[in-house]
Parts: sequence; structure tokens; C-alpha cells
Amino acid sequence: MDGDGMISKMLTFEVTNECNVRCAHCLMDCVTEGGARLSLSQIMRTVDEVVGEEGMNLFVVLSGGEPTLLGDDLLEILASLSVRGIPTRMVSNASWASSPDEAARVIKRLREAGLTELNLSMDDFHAVWVPVQNVLNAWRASHGVGFGSVAIAVAEGPKSRVTCESVKELLGEEVPVAPVGDELSTAPSSDGTVYVIGRGKYSRLGRGRHLKNSIVELRAGFPNGPCDKIRAGSVITSENRVAVCCGARPAENFVLAGQPLGDTTWSEASARLADDVLVRALGRLGPAFLWHLAKERGCDSLSPKDGYNNL
Repeated sequence: MDGDGMISKMLTFEVTNECNVRCAHCLMDCVTEGGARLSLSQIMRTVDEVVGEEGMNLFVVLSGGEPTLLGDDLLEILASLSVRGIPTRMVSNASWASSPDEAARVIKRLREAGLTELNLSMDDFHAVWVPVQNVLNAWRASHGVGFGSVAIAVAEGPKSRVTCESVKELLGEEVPVAPVGDELSTAPSSDGTVYVIGRGKYSRLGRGRHLKNSIVELRAGFPNGPCDKIRAGSVITSENRVAVCCGARPAENFVLAGQPLGDTTWSEASARLADDVLVRALGRLGPAFLWHLAKERGCDSLSPKDGYNNL
């Protein structure tokens, strides 16, 4: 619920699957050129339908790929959402913050266009492509300009050099640390903005599926329980398909991705996904239940990995 008692819905648009870096652990398995992109008209058609049919206050996340590759189109998307009173969050690698002045220039344009929250990615694999100083430049330029929240999302493993603690030292500030997903439980600072470091983990998804055991934090056996990331219709992929999860590359998964929105409406595609027996089972029972069920029904070709780090 928001402050007016209205139900709020988070809708993630993967505005492009193109990125200007090629991190070895990329969940989304992004491409460096020729990626798909969502247009302003595609995004606003879906937004207007969700708001109009669902009667919900909407919160929009713009992810990728790297959203700033859209250039002025990104600013137009932000402005169009802002005039409708829709708050926005952008997830970025901070490659654009090559100097304090350049970081300030980009942040000014993003804020003027209406961006309300900023998430910056930082870890060992990002640091190969994007200097850590870029993230520091973006962080400092984001202070005192009216954001609702500014977060640095740090993925960690057992041997990580870039950790939440090392980031705090680099920032030279006493910044609170919260699990990724719970960052906004942190109290705002004196200027009204929540500044926080989000602690996450490496995952064996996308390009990260080849990460060595020593890099990811593994647990023996299956992670049990339902997958709380399953939300039918909560993600629109860069190919303009409705999907149920933003923690992986859903467009390449026949279970997690639904119909293209050019062929149907958001509500129809979301309803089909919500009624899909596998999607419902993942959300209510979890993948471990389905794996054991398949084994019991004679799928002998299935074999467990030596460990898993999350659902």
C-alpha cells in the first residue's frame, strides 16, 4: 500500500538487452551490440493499460542491459512516466560517470527528466569493465539532488575483493547495508534520501552459469520452498514480452516468458502466465518440488548439481 491506501504494483521494463560491458557473471546474458530495445510507445501502452485496468498506483523499474544506452529516448521515457505521477528506478553500471563533472551532468539530466531512484551495480566482475571510481562519482553526484533512494548493489562471493565493507571504506561514509530487496527499509538521511548498500550474491544464471564453485556461495542440496520472485506480468522484456521474473533472462525461457504484447494485451498475457500450471507450481511449491516430482515420474536423465546458491 502507498500513503493513500492504494495498492502499488512494481513493473519492471527491461528496456534493452544491450550493454556496453560484458561481465562474466551477467544474469541477463546481455549482448554488446544489436540488442532489442523497447520504444516509448510500447512502454507507455503497457503502463496506461496497467494503470487503467488494474486501478493501481504504479512503480516502474527500468533495467537492462544498460538503460543509458537509449540516450535521449531514456529521458523521454522518464519524462512521460513522470508527468503521469509514476515514480521510477533505474538500474545502471555507472559507465557514464567517467569523471565527477560527467557524473553530475548525467545525474542532473536524469533528475530533470523525473527519475526518482537510482541503483548502481558494483562487484568484482563489473570492476573489470567499469572503474570503481565511476561508481563513486555517480554516488557522490547523486547526493542532495532529491532522489528518493540511491543504492549501490554489491554482489559477493566467498573470495570477493569488492564487498559491502570495502565499498563503505571507499565511500568514506557510514552507509547502512541491507539485503538486496530490502534496501528501502533503511531510514532516510537528513536530506530525505535513502542512501544504502545492497548486499547480494552471485548466481549461476545467464553467463554466470559457468562460475566456479569457489566463486559462488553454494549450499548442498536443493533450496526448498516457493520462489517469491514469481510475479505474473511483473516484467516486460526488451522483446516486449510479458514475463514473471526479473532475476534471470526470462525471454529465453518458455516457462517464464509469455506472449509478445504486439499479439495480445498485458492483462491477457499476464492472466495466461498466472494460470500456467508450471508458473503456479514454481510460485507456490518451488523448483525443488518439481524436480523431485519429475524424478518420481521416471525422468531418470535429471541429475542434481553439486550445490545451489539460491532458488
